[in-house]
Amino acid sequence: MTLKMSHRQFLFLLTIVLGIEFVVLGIAPNDRKDWLLENVLVVLFVGAMYGSYRKLTLSRISYLLIFLFLSLHLVGAHYTYAQVPYDRWFESLTGRTFNSLVGWERNNFDRVVDLSYGLLLAYPISEVFLRVAKLRGF
Repeated sequence: MTLKMSHRQFLFLLTIVLGIEFVVLGIAPNDRKDWLLENVLVVLFVGAMYGSYRKLTLSRISYLLIFLFLSLHLVGAHYTYAQVPYDRWFESLTGRTFNSLVGWERNNFDRVVDLSYGLLLAYPISEVFLRVAKLRGF
């Protein structure tokens, strides 16, 4: 049995999951002012995407990558990036800290996520550029 989902249903599902993340991670963040400041951009970004949906519909992979980008951002905004307890989470799953495996001494969530942002947004940005500029090829 295959589950077929339309493009709109897929976007609706991503929007619902992102909304749940937004609400849950908005409960008791480490720094409320920082959380508000960082998430104003998320709200504006999602609003712009919603407003441009009819004129510039992206592929499912682009929307999924943007969703992952926003999810990482919501986690970082909740804890403030330098205080995300990824090392504690990893240790509870594996019995070792991630930092000990890679030789880090500080919390590098901010650096790893910055790299991830570039990787996650490269495809959607190129898709927008190719559609707006109507160029073919890389």
